[in-house]
Amino acid sequence: MPAKFSPVSLKARPSAHRLRFWCGIKTSTRRTIRPFGTATARGTRTSASIKNSAFGIRGAAAEARVAAKLLAEFGIRAFAYVSAVGAIEAATFDEAVCAENPLGMPDAEAAARAAAYLKEVMQARDSLGGTVSCRVTGMFPGLGEPVFDKLDAELAKAVMSIGAVKGVEFGDGFEVSTKRGSEDNDAFCPGQGGIEKKSNHAGGMLGGISDGSDILLRAAVKATPSIGSPQETVNKNGEPVTIEIQGRHDPTIMPRAAVVVESMVNLVLADLLLRNSVSTVEKLKRAAGRA
Repeated sequence: MPAKFSPVSLKARPSAHRLRFWCGIKTSTRRTIRPFGTATARGTRTSASIKNSAFGIRGAAAEARVAAKLLAEFGIRAFAYVSAVGAIEAATFDEAVCAENPLGMPDAEAAARAAAYLKEVMQARDSLGGTVSCRVTGMFPGLGEPVFDKLDAELAKAVMSIGAVKGVEFGDGFEVSTKRGSEDNDAFCPGQGGIEKKSNHAGGMLGGISDGSDILLRAAVKATPSIGSPQETVNKNGEPVTIEIQGRHDPTIMPRAAVVVESMVNLVLADLLLRNSVSTVEKLKRAAGRA
């Protein structure tokens, strides 16, 4: 009898053309990238072009497409976009505009300014980071756990596992530290579909569990360390050297970062959705066909 579910396998290889650019620096430590920490912790260096680059995240991005299809069956949709490139922030939001510019920003005017600035950065052989925002719509209350597997904690862990992400916030994020409780509290009120919130300062989660509001997430993404400008470092013998990264390197990874953030969010939500399906004895009985 055939199985109901089959594993999904994916294989991707970098081209020899791209790998050859790493040969000249494989014995040197690049600033703000992982080989130094890996070598210190495990006593061995890893390939900077695979495990320590965005190449290694391709599997998660592919799996997330399957997760997104599962979530769509329940009306849940995650959409991530570039809300800032460097200090240039989107002032308006139009999802359709994201597909009309290469940076994936929802504000056409901000995207044009960011593109012009990136040209200057590229000419200087430098790079820029930015901010990715993600909104999850169609959420229902009750997804997540109250202690160890809180929804916001699981999302933060997944997004922070992306190599370039240096910070994550939900709802009003760090702004809540300057607000009074009366300003930050989300008031509840009766709505057409039941109890609703008048605001969403919490970002769609209360006590680690979804409250039915949209989940609002932002991730701070650092500038890629792979730049053509000379950088001081040391080689494996601890000797000072200067390196210059050769080959094609984008001045910003922000459009790709948005895809990866969305992928991680989809994976976490799909996982917790499956866990939620057997979170009570009644649900477990229905899953086993014994309800």
